[in-house]
Amino acid sequence: MLTTFNEVDMSEISLLRKELQDMFVETNKIKLGFMSAFVKAAQYSLMKYPIVNASLDGNDILFRDYYDISVAVSAPQGLLVPVIRNVE
Repeated sequence: MLTTFNEVDMSEISLLRKELQDMFVETNKIKLGFMSAFVKAAQYSLMKYPIVNASLDGNDILFRDYYDISVAVSAPQGLLVPVIRNVE
């Protein structure tokens, strides 16, 4: 689980974002942010270290074969936390 972007070297993502920004906006009518790179990194980490995606049930460890990630977003109604299902 990541608590802050400050713990990660985002310089390569920043360069890629700067390089692709104009084309992305033209194609999708929205700016390219950092969240897609963050979600991809989280998905990769969950697949590489399955214990992070597991949960405890009594004395048992339940491993999941799917990867769902929740992302908090600001909306006019307040903070929403939609779940992105099956990010693998």
